Amino acid sequence: MTGKLIVETIFCDAELNLMVQRTYFARLKRTLLSLSRITVPEDLDVVHLLYVSVDKKRWLQELETLTGRLSRTSAVSFRVIPYGHPSNGYSSGGQAHPDTVKGPNKQHPLRNHLFRSTGEDVVDRPYEYIARATLDDDDLWLPWQAQEIRRVCMNLVSEPADQVVGVGLRNNFIAYSDEGGVKAQSVAMNRMLTGNKFYFYPPTAFDQIGTLSPWNVPELMTVNYRERYRRTGVDLRIQEHNVPGFVYMRRGNNLSAQQKTGYVTTEHGAADFADEAAMYESLAADRVSGMMPPRPMEIDYGIDPAQYRISVRRQANGDVSFSTNVQEVFGGESRFAFHLLRGVEPVQKLGYGARTSGVFRDAPANCRVKIYVRAEDGRRESKVSNVV
Repeated sequence: MTGKLIVETIFCDAELNLMVQRTYFARLKRTLLSLSRITVPEDLDVVHLLYVSVDKKRWLQELETLTGRLSRTSAVSFRVIPYGHPSNGYSSGGQAHPDTVKGPNKQHPLRNHLFRSTGEDVVDRPYEYIARATLDDDDLWLPWQAQEIRRVCMNLVSEPADQVVGVGLRNNFIAYSDEGGVKAQSVAMNRMLTGNKFYFYPPTAFDQIGTLSPWNVPELMTVNYRERYRRTGVDLRIQEHNVPGFVYMRRGNNLSAQQKTGYVTTEHGAADFADEAAMYESLAADRVSGMMPPRPMEIDYGIDPAQYRISVRRQANGDVSFSTNVQEVFGGESRFAFHLLRGVEPVQKLGYGARTSGVFRDAPANCRVKIYVRAEDGRRESKVSNVV
């Protein structure tokens, strides 16, 4: 039985700042070296696709040289895929999350165009399954991460699963790095992070490999998200008892929120290290006591409880639009009110009703939208959006 694992990374995508590129280039080399050290079982083919835009010429040649050497000296086949940016730039659709602005090719439909541009002969052998995963250009895999992915895939093959499955791995490391050293935590999280989630494709779904991108595997794997994905023919599962093999690096002012404590459900252990190299070598050798979750690490699938989110966007004309999936969580008879806040003071209000989306006109700068919930079972809740 043979499977294939395709891992994809985009280097700095739309980042134009040369100093930022230089910083991430140094981090990317550490990422690639960690991939070159993964253990690859005999029945698994592993390919790493590294997308680098052609405007980054100063890095392309060195990356081609490095990945060529790593392909010769490891069990992973590394490929560098050059691509171009549109001459008129990218449309962010108004104010957007910085990860979207800096990584437009991770979004639909550009991510699918990028994958098709590789010319990768995905089904070049009679595989029993194929998996596609993503890894950011500054995070790390430990030597057993591919084995953990394979273990889940083999279990899905044995069921047998006959549809695409988005899989999140519950356990991982978070490493906070600064000039004073590195603090690494071994944790369970309620967010499935890039580098710790993947799509499983059985042979009956090989025709979907190019259209269902692993960048689309959701961070939130909840009851309501699973139902939404199932309506499109995709299942979602969380493997609750994986051996953590992904290191989520937090350095200085990373794009998204630095602290992730709000997403941690369990801390298995923590340790301090002099620097990132010492941390990686210690974790990779599994010589830090108390850092692993309780064993045995059997396959045990779960799903998180339903959650709701409120998304907001500032339009070019100054309006602020909002939408939420709150009705999926609380039911059709629940009622919702929305306030536009500047600081803690409301400047506009929409009273209780069945609406789950709307627009606040001529909204002042630096506002948030707060939702108030009257659930059909009598519960009262509220939640506040990010600032726009």
